[in-house]
Amino acid sequence: MKKIIITLGLIGLIGFAAWSIPNTTTKSIHQSDTISTPAPELGPRAHKLLPNLKNAQVVVPDRPHDPSEVFSENKAQTIQRTRQFTVNTNTLGFRDQELANQPPIEVVCVGDSVTFGWGVAGDESYPAQIEKFLNIGVLNTGVPALKPEHVEAYIQSILLSIAPTQPKVLLVAMRPNWMTPNPLQGYVQTMKRIHNTLSQQGIQMGIILPPLASFDPKGRSNNAREVDFIKRELSQIEILDTTPIFDANLPEGGVSLQLNHGKQQMIDRTSKEVLAEGAQPKPPQSLAPEIVAMFETNHSIKEPLFYDGGHPDAEGFVLFGQTVAKWLQDLGWV
Repeated sequence: MKKIIITLGLIGLIGFAAWSIPNTTTKSIHQSDTISTPAPELGPRAHKLLPNLKNAQVVVPDRPHDPSEVFSENKAQTIQRTRQFTVNTNTLGFRDQELANQPPIEVVCVGDSVTFGWGVAGDESYPAQIEKFLNIGVLNTGVPALKPEHVEAYIQSILLSIAPTQPKVLLVAMRPNWMTPNPLQGYVQTMKRIHNTLSQQGIQMGIILPPLASFDPKGRSNNAREVDFIKRELSQIEILDTTPIFDANLPEGGVSLQLNHGKQQMIDRTSKEVLAEGAQPKPPQSLAPEIVAMFETNHSIKEPLFYDGGHPDAEGFVLFGQTVAKWLQDLGWV
């Protein structure tokens, strides 16, 4: 299997990037297998998961990281805190079992790396958690770095792939792509078209806004405007915003990021001590180098329920799955 290096930016800039390693001493701890392939049928720069992957190894940063770190010349030395996970896909290229080995599919989960379960095992992803909690068939079709501009065509391909199976519910978990010219307008127009298409087929559609970590400055700064706009413009669609739920259910301990008089501060959530601080970088979505250095110096420091500033950890995905499962029950969809 061809080898590449896969890294991920903060949640607002999710995407794959090639990470070339300049020497053999660091190569082994950063090397990943190829898990995706271009999918021009979905749109420019789109990709999808390769089918029939068996224990493909993926290595990613195990701490919050600025997107610019991925492209720096010394990234192999500066990002030493990593985690590994394996990826298996079925013949359709989904991170799930073969359809023949599953109960009837009632819920199809579509989205980017959060739906896929970036950084954790397949059975720890949020679709797998829903399946456990509700004891129903749930299909994980998440693709890391799937964009809103590609999701409409991707959903059409999913429904064709699993026909004649007709799910009761299709969940789309993703936020607007702020790298596009009109992220909010583009997002809502796409979701309206998807909702109209699914309604005609008798499929319920729900939108999930994935949780934002405190170490995602860009996501947090855009969040209020983003959520207000989406809920107003898509009032006909059921929407679940998971960030407030994560904020309200953080376990004790760990660290968080706060902005105080123009400085980013890493705060010990138990003692309230400032562990590290640095001037708020420009643009504001960046992380101060002092914050990054503290994560690299002490590998035991982490934010509860998240591992990299953009994705839930295994415990976070349990909360995610429980939250979505209850939401589906409250809606009477399952």
